[in-house]
Amino acid sequence: SGGSCRLVGSRCRTYLLERSRVVGQDAGERNYHIFYQMLATSAERRSAFCLGGADHHRDKLRYTRLGSSKTDKIEGRPDAQRFDDTCSALALVGVEGAVLEQLLRALAGVLLLGQIVFEGDADAPAKDDTAAFSKSSIVPPQEAAKALDVEVVDLEKAVTHRTLRTRNEEMKKPLSTAEALTTRDSLAKELYARTFDWLVARICEATGAPSGTSKNFVGLLDIFGFESFAINRFEQLCINFANEKLQQKFTSDIFKTVQQEYLSEGIPWEKIEYKDNAPVLALIESKLGVCAMLNEECVRPRGSDQNFVSKLLSVHKDDPVFSTPRVGKLRELQFSIAHYAGNVTYTTTGWLERNRGTISDDLVQLLRGSKNPLLKGLFATPTASEGSDATERRGSKVGADSVITNFRTSLGQLMETVGRTQSQYVRCIKPNKNKTPAEMDNEMVVEQLRCAGVIEAIQVSRAGFPARMPLREFALRFLLLARSATGMLFTRGNACQASGGKGKAAAAAAVALVGKGDDAGLCRALAVALLQGSDQ
Repeated sequence: SGGSCRLVGSRCRTYLLERSRVVGQDAGERNYHIFYQMLATSAERRSAFCLGGADHHRDKLRYTRLGSSKTDKIEGRPDAQRFDDTCSALALVGVEGAVLEQLLRALAGVLLLGQIVFEGDADAPAKDDTAAFSKSSIVPPQEAAKALDVEVVDLEKAVTHRTLRTRNEEMKKPLSTAEALTTRDSLAKELYARTFDWLVARICEATGAPSGTSKNFVGLLDIFGFESFAINRFEQLCINFANEKLQQKFTSDIFKTVQQEYLSEGIPWEKIEYKDNAPVLALIESKLGVCAMLNEECVRPRGSDQNFVSKLLSVHKDDPVFSTPRVGKLRELQFSIAHYAGNVTYTTTGWLERNRGTISDDLVQLLRGSKNPLLKGLFATPTASEGSDATERRGSKVGADSVITNFRTSLGQLMETVGRTQSQYVRCIKPNKNKTPAEMDNEMVVEQLRCAGVIEAIQVSRAGFPARMPLREFALRFLLLARSATGMLFTRGNACQASGGKGKAAAAAAVALVGKGDDAGLCRALAVALLQGSDQ
């Protein structure tokens, strides 16, 4: 304000990391860019972080080839150059030398975990066998152990067994191959998520201002847009839930608040109808909503994704914004929500496991014993994602520490912060579905504008007054104009001089209100004075 403020620092906060992308991508999509950057640099440089082998190629490593993406340039710059850019940027925030090597080895460990295979049929793992590392894998598990700085024997035990604890005893439960595959992927996702959070914290430490030095802030919220794919997973529900919350705020700011303001000021106004998404939010976050019922199913000993959908249907079958498909192989695992931007069908395969978001205590203890100081530190402090055994994970604590609960809490804090600010909105519109330049799908663009409420917002702006000024600013500006129109000399307080005429009394009334804090009354008095001065 008035040039008295200056930027003293910045901080970043993560609300939702798409963990599932680490272990799987949709057709044509890439994993996180850093993996491709690491694999694109020279073999000599890669060898420093355990990815120097001939088989360490983006098209051979499981976690980078699943999306079958052939993209090797981002905005015209190859991945190898991007890697140099990333290392230079990390150096600016103090991540260089030994710390950088530790970080890259941890990320290499994520990729090499994906190369671990188990004895038996990898494409159709049995549910009742006993998992063991395969001795004929192309990339041996020793390489993952080396990147993580742990012993391969300890890694195999932690991935293929789970420790069960009761009050008086402890036992090791062998996992099936299917369970071990899930454990392997869970470890990869958890390792990447903790590394990501560590890096965000490191950047904030480098760029943040000391506590107490700033009184105001300017926040920039960058979120995923509304998502609807051929298969919509747990992450899409979280993303669309956040969009619904922000759309509700947008609706309140643009429609409800503006229209109520016009009505309260007595301005003639024809009410404009708009789509209210309150029923959708009620379906998601009410006491018997999607979030609550997912948490409830997670704590049941025999909870399943199919039972979760069945219970949703029994409770919400009459809700107009909820439906289930009647045909299809996966219909018992699917439900649909009529979001503000359109109907989305969610496939709940694996939702209970994703919502628990836990890894076994065996995996935590494994990485606490790593010789990599960064990895050791990442797992040194217990988090909500840890659980020592299946019984504990299905305990009552799961509902409080579940992914969806933590996300709701973060989202609530975000909306509380946004509610204390003056919000401005930037709507990003996708011009086409093909992700190609110079192509405009008019029907698709108009549909996005309509679903986002932009068209109704334009109607409100056209029907109202495009130039809006705070009442105090209006009063100060037009006080001098009133003087000219009425022929009066306005002074502080109630004193005034005039050459006579109808505007004298009105002008005196306006002057009397100066400094009283009644901006609306002062503006009305000024309007009367101006009108009477005009008549004169």
